[in-house]
Amino acid sequence: MTDPNERPLDEIEQLDEDELDVDPLEEGVEPPEHWSGADRHGTTPRELREGESLDERLAQEEPE
Repeated sequence: MTDPNERPLDEIEQLDEDELDVDPLEEGVEPPEHWSGADRHGTTPRELREGESLDERLAQEEPE
């Protein structure tokens, strides 16, 4: 027979601030490790029209 006090917690009880001693929403959002593409070539209309040079494309290559 199981102890009624040891029953599994439901979803709401698992995120209860009083049980966690912290509000999970107050921690915020962690920023991404790398910028997605804001610092890459091709984000402006002019860059899209002109395209990248071969040197720029080769500099972005990553060895396997």
